[in-house]
Amino acid sequence: MNPTKLLATLAVFLAVLGASLRPAAGQEAPKPAAETEKPSAEFTLAKERVGKLTSRERAIYTLLLRLIRPRFGNDTAVGDSTALRPLEDAIGGPLSNLELLRLWAVLETGISARRELDGQLRRLIDSPMPSAEPSLARCGAEVLAIRAALRTGTGHKLALEDRVKALVGAVDKSVQVTTLQSAFASNTLLKPQWFANHMWRALVVRAAADMKLVEKSKQWERDLDLLLRAFAPISGFTALREQARDNSNDLHCNLFAWAALQLSQEAPEKLLGKATITEAARKIKSSGEVLARLGNTYDLDTFAMGQLSIAMLIGRTMAPTGTEPAKWRERLLADCEREAVEPPPVPAAFVLPFDLGFDDIRYLTSPMEAVEAADQALYLIGICGGLWSNEARPLAGKELPEVGMLLHCIHTVESTEQKIRVALHGNDERLNAAVSDAIERGCRYIANQQVEGGSFEGDNGKAVGRHALCVLTLLHSGYERSNPTVKRGMNYMTRHGTALGSYSYEAGIILMMFQKYYEPEAVKAGMFTARTARDYARAREAMSKSLPADHREIIQSLVHMLNSARHPRSGWGYNVGNGDAGWRDNSNSQYAMLGYKAASLLGAEVRDDIFTEEAKRLIADFSPSNYEAQPRAVRAEELARAQNAPEPAPAKETDATAKPKTPATSAGSDVAPGGWSYNCNREGFTLQMTAAGVSSLMVCLDELKMRAVLEADLERRIRDHIERGLALTGLLGFGDKAPFYGEFKRVAPEGQQVRVNLYNMYSVERACVMTGALLLCAKYDWYRTMAWQLVDTQRRGGSWYDRVTDTCWAVLCLRCAGLPVISEPRTPITPDVRKPGDKMPEKPAEPKKPVITEGPKGGAPKDPNAK
Repeated sequence: MNPTKLLATLAVFLAVLGASLRPAAGQEAPKPAAETEKPSAEFTLAKERVGKLTSRERAIYTLLLRLIRPRFGNDTAVGDSTALRPLEDAIGGPLSNLELLRLWAVLETGISARRELDGQLRRLIDSPMPSAEPSLARCGAEVLAIRAALRTGTGHKLALEDRVKALVGAVDKSVQVTTLQSAFASNTLLKPQWFANHMWRALVVRAAADMKLVEKSKQWERDLDLLLRAFAPISGFTALREQARDNSNDLHCNLFAWAALQLSQEAPEKLLGKATITEAARKIKSSGEVLARLGNTYDLDTFAMGQLSIAMLIGRTMAPTGTEPAKWRERLLADCEREAVEPPPVPAAFVLPFDLGFDDIRYLTSPMEAVEAADQALYLIGICGGLWSNEARPLAGKELPEVGMLLHCIHTVESTEQKIRVALHGNDERLNAAVSDAIERGCRYIANQQVEGGSFEGDNGKAVGRHALCVLTLLHSGYERSNPTVKRGMNYMTRHGTALGSYSYEAGIILMMFQKYYEPEAVKAGMFTARTARDYARAREAMSKSLPADHREIIQSLVHMLNSARHPRSGWGYNVGNGDAGWRDNSNSQYAMLGYKAASLLGAEVRDDIFTEEAKRLIADFSPSNYEAQPRAVRAEELARAQNAPEPAPAKETDATAKPKTPATSAGSDVAPGGWSYNCNREGFTLQMTAAGVSSLMVCLDELKMRAVLEADLERRIRDHIERGLALTGLLGFGDKAPFYGEFKRVAPEGQQVRVNLYNMYSVERACVMTGALLLCAKYDWYRTMAWQLVDTQRRGGSWYDRVTDTCWAVLCLRCAGLPVISEPRTPITPDVRKPGDKMPEKPAEPKKPVITEGPKGGAPKDPNAK
């Protein structure tokens, strides 16, 4: 390896370390731990050294491993990601925003690697000067990375100081980026990037003041005056006063604004006017109430992952009401240190890099991996003290060989433990037992979140539709209607009535909950045995009459709400009525269609044209991919037919051009993959929205067939686009060469585990169940892959990522909980590990530590209170 590359000294050290752990000549190399059930000498030594680290040290080294991606011989620390090259290989050309964030994070640790980091700093110096419009993000990040470099020590001091001067000048001249003339501001909306610009200017001015480049900042003072006028009681700083329900419009806007105010309180004397500082201090007194509201709204993911970098800054003087700032910071650090070792799928922080102004990350080759890498860099900055900190660096004085040894040890431990898990996954009997145990513990976690009154606490507590999601999950997992947890949950839903359906998502989920709750009545009405339009109409009429009047009224009102949220040119937005001013997307639309399907099964009035027009819109919005043609998905009945077919006769020796015969399944006909993007009427595709388009088309197909209003040409086009969408779902979710390297592959390249996005997983599961797809692209066993991944990532307390909604998505995936499809026969996707009628305990005992052992195929958990 070229000695000028980063970690060159580490390579030599690791070679010595590896040699000391390898067996001497003539000795047999130790077998893998999975084969012998005894760890190797290298693993034992690595485990011992990693065990001596504090939780903070373990978190820092783990994040460094993921960001630096050092090479240990031919073995990389993580999969072959295209988002970030190993730092030792990234030596040419200007720094991208993602590489800049990584460099900044590494410098904040204080590693004594001056010579090894000089090449990266040289790249920064030689990079073109960034634009300060419309976002100050790049300029701000460069200034702070240089500040960290100067604190650590570097041989490029003068060049870096000159670049800071130029950056400060560019930021000072960019006046409109923090005013109402900004590209991120309008009369009705202040985007999170607008608030981020206020924070970035505050950080740049503070850095410039420390370097004696400015003594007073009139522009920052004007910024603060305008920012303070954006404050509202209780809400704090939000993009939309009455619709602040997601991270971008609410949480991130508040974090950025409070950070700017905090920096004003610590500003050097004369940098700002006293009146401005005093008014900012007055607003800060209200921060406790706002931070408490944010915590109640978003719960455990409020200040997780990259958001910690901002929380550590504001937490010097601010904290939720009833909590001391020092104790709050300590708790946040403790929680985040644990998450760094066992990372969540960054549910809230997923959009943080974009909201900060690093929008270009979404256009990289691997956007999901790029977002995760950017967030991990911000996460590391947070653990090291935050965006602005004068605290001692956690790895100050640590030499590179010592750091490299620990990185190697962590890599050895993680990769070995993953290989052991892989070896245990080969037995379907073991999978059945593990899935059964995971469902039971997940339901225990969900049930234990219920509070007096019937609602469920946890993340996004104010988004009441997710209470219905909890009840829906319990019903699918075997909880009977007589179960006290279900009864309290249903009473809560009934009391709130149609007020629950203020969002398209909520209305759809509530309707799905009612459909599952009244499934016994649907069976009695003959809903699932209907074979003609007349049978279906009679079953729907009988179903409607069987419902209590108050529930029937709620169901029909929810349908009317969905109708009002529909854009005239089709597609659904967030809010019912006219609140979205024309906004619509395929994420909202999929839940609207699920809601309509559930409502139809409940006997509610749903117009035929809803399904016809949505099917035509999805077909028109379909985007072909550039992937090669793939075999069609294989259904369960097709696979059974193929397995029972006789073996094909061998080809004649003279027939050199003969092609192997394909199984007697639909997989013999290839399709061109394609899918859908997040926005309606927009080209492109994503994994989750492609799967959403498939399930929505299946809803349309089923309803139009059962109503006998489906034209033959439209049916042909619907089926074709379902198959093409399933093909792309298989490639993006499980393929080897997809952009995400198979988001749901159980093991990523080089033995590293893939992070799970459970919203995406639920979307894929639903599409496969409703279409009856057993194998995607005729080879990807989606259920087995996803089930093992869910089993592996479940927490000891039964949840997934300590989040109620994520736990619901995970359990629904394990239960294959799709809406019923009537028009076509369906063979079960996977062995039924728990019968829907089995009873579940209301408040089970604390779950035991999960283990994967041989056990029975299924069966419900025994009620400890039963005699």
